[in-house]
Amino acid sequence: MYERLKIFESPRTLIALSLALIFVITVSHFATDTIEIAFHNVYRRLYYLPILIGSFAYGLRGGSLIALLVSLAYIPHAFFSAHHDPAPTIDKVLEILLYVVVGALTGWLVDRERAVKHKLEDSLIERQSMEAQLIRAGKLSALGEMLAGVAHEIRNPLASIKGSAEALATEFKEEHPKYRMSQVLLIEIERLTRLVAKFLLFARNTETQRTEINLNEIVEQTVEFGEMIDNSIFTVRTSETPVLVRADHDQIKQVLLNLVLNAIRATKDVKFPMVEIMCGKKTFHSETRAFISVRDNGGGIRPDFADRIFDPFVTTEETGTGLGLSISHMIMDNHGGYMEVESTDVDTVFWVIFEAPNEA
Repeated sequence: MYERLKIFESPRTLIALSLALIFVITVSHFATDTIEIAFHNVYRRLYYLPILIGSFAYGLRGGSLIALLVSLAYIPHAFFSAHHDPAPTIDKVLEILLYVVVGALTGWLVDRERAVKHKLEDSLIERQSMEAQLIRAGKLSALGEMLAGVAHEIRNPLASIKGSAEALATEFKEEHPKYRMSQVLLIEIERLTRLVAKFLLFARNTETQRTEINLNEIVEQTVEFGEMIDNSIFTVRTSETPVLVRADHDQIKQVLLNLVLNAIRATKDVKFPMVEIMCGKKTFHSETRAFISVRDNGGGIRPDFADRIFDPFVTTEETGTGLGLSISHMIMDNHGGYMEVESTDVDTVFWVIFEAPNEA
């Protein structure tokens, strides 16, 4: 039953209903004898029904259009037909004027109500986004303090282990079996050193050195590096005019480079890999922002990962640390911006969204 009623939510259905009512009411006018004054008065009032329906369908446009059609349908019967409405002329003229006023006023009120509703919906979405960012910031702050302590405790003994391993490696010649074992040891120690460095970077709230930068140039510089890995998969669409924001050049480049490397890894098993990078200005949640987007056709992100993709240690890679996107998200938080992700079964797009752009 409910599904059947939902058809009347369609604006086109409401307009069709309005036109049908105009036809029925007009035919009733002509079919009713002129001595039946009460019936003609009722029919004249019934014209307001399609006007109201038209207003609910398309607002001011719908209300005004249906009011005009009602007037055109009623005027011949009111003034020119031999089988005319018996009401006084002044009543009929005022009724036609009221059709137009009611249609325009009701349509305007509907448009205003919808505008307020959309504004409230946007505010609610923005509030939910801010709440999610505050919750994530609290988690990251607590986790950062823990990681800082762990990293400092590991770094000093790790440096001693690295020095000892390097000293041991010099005791063996290259052809000695233990030489290869010492190299594996050094490689693993270096990997642990990089991991500790990432922990410290995540824990440290690095101050941003903001200057006016052109996002087009950041994109071009990062793509040059990406093309060294694979120069056949990139599509770049930058703005024709400079996209200027106040940001830390190196940190923003780090964010974009991380997304590009992730995209390259995501498309490594795709037959026809594609990485599209865009830069420009766009409206996000009713506000114009500068943005960079990175899209790849690597098959999308699993739904269970999508909602927590920016949380620490969340990764789809066997050898990944799960800190790259968390650090990128933290950098954008420090810049007053944010990051969003959209994913389907085919592709994934990451949005890097900045504060309102500076005018070039």
